[in-house]
Amino acid sequence: MFFNIITNKRDQWLSRPDCTALPLIAYIEQRGKMRDAQVDAIKTYLYLKIECQNQPLAELFKQGKFNTLTLEDIDNMPLSAAARRVFKESPAAVALYEFASVKDITVQQLNRQQAALEAIFKAITYTGAEGVTRFSSHYDIAKVNANIRKAFYEKRVLSINNLCPQATSPTQDTQYLRR
Repeated sequence: MFFNIITNKRDQWLSRPDCTALPLIAYIEQRGKMRDAQVDAIKTYLYLKIECQNQPLAELFKQGKFNTLTLEDIDNMPLSAAARRVFKESPAAVALYEFASVKDITVQQLNRQQAALEAIFKAITYTGAEGVTRFSSHYDIAKVNANIRKAFYEKRVLSINNLCPQATSPTQDTQYLRR
């Protein structure tokens, strides 16, 4: 999940003409001494080290470094004016929205990203004077909750066998109708 997001941004960086790592990557690939997985790992390392200035992943997600939604995309989304304003002002909110919109996510994948998710959660919440954690009023809590539910909802398939008991007969059905 995060791997694909980071890899896409890394590849965009590597395709830019001003990318400072291109000569080094070209040299490594020209020598042919490393496997593809090793070259990919070096590309990702250089991207995080050079382009992202070696910042923690949680900080990069809060800054919106890996966000794919543009301002034009946000303008075209069916959002309230307040939600649109928050998305334009807060890259962390956009990161959380994009994360909640990811399909096919498992609990194991979430557990591996706990630190990054906690950092995003801390960015959109605050602790009141009484010590209770609350969502910031800058965010549409109903939309956040809906996207979280969608991410975890297990799709269920119902069949006729699930809906009707096995031992039914026309006489039993008419008995229920007469009551």
